[in-house]
Amino acid sequence: MSAELVIERSTCPDLVLSAGTPGTTDHGALSGLNDDDHTQYQLRSEQSQPNGYPSLDGSALVPSDELATGTADNTTFLRGDGTWAVPPGGGVGSIAEEFVQAAPLATWTVNHTLGFRPAVTVIDGTGTRIYPQVDYVGATQVVISHSLPETGTVLLS
Repeated sequence: MSAELVIERSTCPDLVLSAGTPGTTDHGALSGLNDDDHTQYQLRSEQSQPNGYPSLDGSALVPSDELATGTADNTTFLRGDGTWAVPPGGGVGSIAEEFVQAAPLATWTVNHTLGFRPAVTVIDGTGTRIYPQVDYVGATQVVISHSLPETGTVLLS
């Protein structure tokens, strides 16, 4: 199949045409099809491999065995070093504590038995999450400071 290109010089006075190697319309004759021209993207072969990217399960979550070594269950937590570990003091029931401050105070002293510096969530007496100053005092105590006396609940996890 051949095609003819007709250009009128009067409509394109600055057009320069040059003869070159003709292209191909046969995809089997194209070269470079197996080249990795997009190195900024990870390859499917890198999925679930060291230094690759994780897969997703049917719920669009990363499978626990790709997050860390060890056994993930309801008694373990993911450590920063990439291992599943049982928290100090045991498994279920020992990784969270609740403290209720019934009398309004500006400073709440919360003693706990978690054995680590927990995440602290503070809910005021109306049920609204608030963000007071939180100071860790040793391994088993948290001091929460409010600008005004408050009642509420502290969740440690």
